[in-house]
Amino acid sequence: MKDHPIIGISSSRLLLEGNYLTGMPKTIVNQDYVDAVSAADGIPLIIPSTASREELCALVNLCDGILISGGMDIDPILYHELPHPCCGAFDLEVDRSNLDLVHIAMQSGKAILGICRGMQLINIALNGTLYQDIPSQCDGAGGHKFCYIRMDTVHTVDLEPESAICEIFGKKSIEVNSLHHQAVKDLGEGVRVTAKAKDGIAEAIEVPGKNIIAVQWHPEMMLQRSSEMLCLMKDFVNRSQNHSL
Repeated sequence: MKDHPIIGISSSRLLLEGNYLTGMPKTIVNQDYVDAVSAADGIPLIIPSTASREELCALVNLCDGILISGGMDIDPILYHELPHPCCGAFDLEVDRSNLDLVHIAMQSGKAILGICRGMQLINIALNGTLYQDIPSQCDGAGGHKFCYIRMDTVHTVDLEPESAICEIFGKKSIEVNSLHHQAVKDLGEGVRVTAKAKDGIAEAIEVPGKNIIAVQWHPEMMLQRSSEMLCLMKDFVNRSQNHSL
């Protein structure tokens, strides 16, 4: 057994603006993800945002678990829709690479944790769809926004009894932050919703028989204020560690 499993973290791409490096693309991962994996006794490894399928296979082979991180919106072409007028910016090259990463990680059987965009990508990988914009597509939905301070808890999530997520937290509801305007719509093949906001928006999914848990909120950000979400990160690292036996 490895004392410290290697956790691959998916990344995004950013074009720098406003300085002498304007127009230069950078592969980025929010530091909160790196810190959260380290706090849970994993070793973070950042996966390039536009890695090829061959490169991704080699990288997944090096890792014990894969964290699919948050980021921009996802190109609707990947779930056979045209962009909604309120769909935000997306990067199709990154989306395709990240989706390949999800598929390869699933095929490997290694532990997967999806966060925000990561949860949405997992659903798409299993042939599900998304609400491209909650405010305009989901009547009565509220409390899901980009503009909150990242550590703030802003709404309650109800956890499904006898689910992995309920067992991890050891209670039926939790308070979470919220930094998204897209959400899981039609469920992918085998996907089970195991947590919902009061307005019915899916806040966690699992895939029975697979080593996959995904959440819509940002537990890694909430660790800046409280250790409550550390149990989710530790469960993920433990699932990764057990796979490496």
